[in-house]
Amino acid sequence: MNESTAHLFHLNDECIQTCRELIDCLNAEHAALIQLKTEEISRINLSKENLLYKIAEKKGLIRSFTLSAYGVTILDEIEAKLPEEDRAEWSMRRKEWADTWRRLHDVTLRNQSFLRHSLKNLGRLVDNFKRLIGEVPLYSSKGTQVDSMRPGKVVEASY
Repeated sequence: MNESTAHLFHLNDECIQTCRELIDCLNAEHAALIQLKTEEISRINLSKENLLYKIAEKKGLIRSFTLSAYGVTILDEIEAKLPEEDRAEWSMRRKEWADTWRRLHDVTLRNQSFLRHSLKNLGRLVDNFKRLIGEVPLYSSKGTQVDSMRPGKVVEASY
């Protein structure tokens, strides 16, 4: 394996490792969201942003390195430019990257779905509190705007 190929493999491995760290971060975020640990969620958000920046930075390094060393920026085209003995290993590393990225995508979708569900539940909770004090919510549970001129269902009490 020549020096250029070794450097390319090293950069790719760093991307995969950072992506795995981001998956762990998202799993921790999911647990913190379930437990409503707001301080931990804030800390995790900073970590997520940092890891996303690192992934983008590493991918940029790979792109610029492959352009200078191999004359291409599309990683699927690099295999043809690699020495024959390194092609199988590159293919295996690309598959590992794709699998890791797919796992990251799935975990991200799970967290986004959970957040949407939680926001809907919080909105319903707020609407129920509004009804308790005689206010009409602005939106129905289906998300349509409610006529705000209707009186609330609870009679206002005075002390």
